[in-house]
Amino acid sequence: MREYFDWIEREKPKSEEYEFWKGKPEKCHGRIETRKILVASADWLEEKAAWKDICKIIRYECTREINGVKTVSVRHYISSFDTTAEQFGEIIRGHWSIENQLHWMLDVSFREDAAKARKDNSPLNLNILRKIALAALKSVTLGRLSIRKKMMKAARDHSFLSSVIFKR
Repeated sequence: MREYFDWIEREKPKSEEYEFWKGKPEKCHGRIETRKILVASADWLEEKAAWKDICKIIRYECTREINGVKTVSVRHYISSFDTTAEQFGEIIRGHWSIENQLHWMLDVSFREDAAKARKDNSPLNLNILRKIALAALKSVTLGRLSIRKKMMKAARDHSFLSSVIFKR
C-alpha cells in the first residue's frame, strides 16, 4: 500500500482513481499541524477478497511542528466506506480525539501513567478495570462533580459507592 501511494504522489497517474485533500495548518497547544489525506480505490488489491466489503485505502499524513522541530507521521487505513478524502480526515481525527481524551481521563483521574503494574497481564487487567470504573462514575450525575471528586465521595460514602456500582 505504501509503495502504491508513493507511486500515486510521484506520478499522479490519470488512469488511477484517487482523491487528495490537504487541510489548512492548525495552530493549537504550541504546535502547528497540517494533515494530508490520499484516498484510492481498493480494486487493484490482489488480497481484496480477504477483506469483507473493502472499498477504499487511505494514507493519512500529519506534519507536526513544535518549537521549530517538524515530525511527520504516516498511517494507512482500509475502509468499507465510499466517501471523500476530507470526510475520511474528519473520521480519523475524530477517532484519535476520542482515544486521546480517554487516555487523558485515565491518566488524570486514575494516574494511569504512574502505575507500577508491569508483570504479565496486570497492566491490561487494571486498564480494563479503570475503564469500567470511569464509565460507572461518568454515568452517575451528581451536580457538576468531577470524576476525581466522585471517586473521593465513593471512598468516603458507602451508599454513594453502592449507587455507582449498582446504578441505584
